[in-house]
Amino acid sequence: MSAMFWDIERLYVGEGASIGNVKQAVEGELRRQGYVNVRHNDLEVAGNKGGTIISTTFPTIGLSARIFYQMVIASGEDFEAPKATVGGMAAFIRDLRFL
Repeated sequence: MSAMFWDIERLYVGEGASIGNVKQAVEGELRRQGYVNVRHNDLEVAGNKGGTIISTTFPTIGLSARIFYQMVIASGEDFEAPKATVGGMAAFIRDLRFL
């Protein structure tokens, strides 16, 4: 049975950094973890690995130039892999040092 999990949090990008820096870090982490077909465009950073597809996006939704919503979404053929993928990537973004 397929499953989809997501995490939505507010993300503050401090002075001297940009959402582009966050996207580059996410892209690098996906590649480091062995994701394939990694895409980095204006809308999202996404990739897939072992039947799990992950997408991260950072809409401002009218907040400000420094405050975004961090949305991490993953789907897959079971429950555990997408759930762990979302939790891991959300934690990775939260722990970025330049934010």
